[in-house]
Amino acid sequence: MKRVNLFFIAAFVAASAMFVSCGDPEDGPPELAAPTIQVFFNESPDASLDGKIDRTGDAEDAVKIEIEFTAPGDLAQISITRDGTNGPMPPVVTDFLTPTGHFETWTVVREGNAAYTVKYEVSVLDAQTPPKPASITIEINFEEYVPPRTELGDEESFSLTMRTNNSQTDGDNDETTVGVRYNNNSGDNSGRFLAIPTPNSRFVPLNATQLAGIEDYDDLVEEYDSRVGADGIGEFTRPNGTSSYSFISKVGDNYFLVTMTQLAMAPGNNVASFVYKTAKTAAE
Repeated sequence: MKRVNLFFIAAFVAASAMFVSCGDPEDGPPELAAPTIQVFFNESPDASLDGKIDRTGDAEDAVKIEIEFTAPGDLAQISITRDGTNGPMPPVVTDFLTPTGHFETWTVVREGNAAYTVKYEVSVLDAQTPPKPASITIEINFEEYVPPRTELGDEESFSLTMRTNNSQTDGDNDETTVGVRYNNNSGDNSGRFLAIPTPNSRFVPLNATQLAGIEDYDDLVEEYDSRVGADGIGEFTRPNGTSSYSFISKVGDNYFLVTMTQLAMAPGNNVASFVYKTAKTAAE
């Protein structure tokens, strides 16, 4: 009887050992996830997570790119390559061993004013066996740069007074800011106006069509500079009355859109009225 019990005990031990050694071969530590990549543009996270940004900006426009790599284990390799013909080359890092979490930062600066796109392919491998990849495409679209236009400021006015024919010293016949002098009167009550402050100063006269085409200060500058050589005049004559006369004057580096609105003749007190605009100031 004792021999039988020993036999069964031995059989039970052998079966237990076989059960333990034949467990599920897939059991083991849980599998780690792949690395992750987060993109930041100019300190702000890319909320859309699509790695795209459109830039309009200005001629010196730049984008600071920061990418954060994280992984459950160590990062084993980081590779950054560029696809495009414009923009500076970002750093390329290979075989870079780092603890969990790493930042790569670089700045992409606009080159030229034409529209173009720069793409960066970022790939990361972790240190697992086999390693797991993560990748993202960073795309920066630089739109065509159009320099901002300068607006014309508020309209201002002035008057010039000619008290005697061909001689006056009180200065009321000069507007030095805009560069206009009420020079003299002719015998038929016509006023003559001179471009000041130098004899070489010129007005560029404007007809109705040319006047209508000036929408901002840049138009004013372009119109004057393109015509002053061929069309510039040092003096113009307007008869008595209310007929308007528009022209561009330049004093130093400043351009002025000027319109004479009225010329009123009276004995000893002849008055010419003007309005003008120039570049808009920050205060306006």
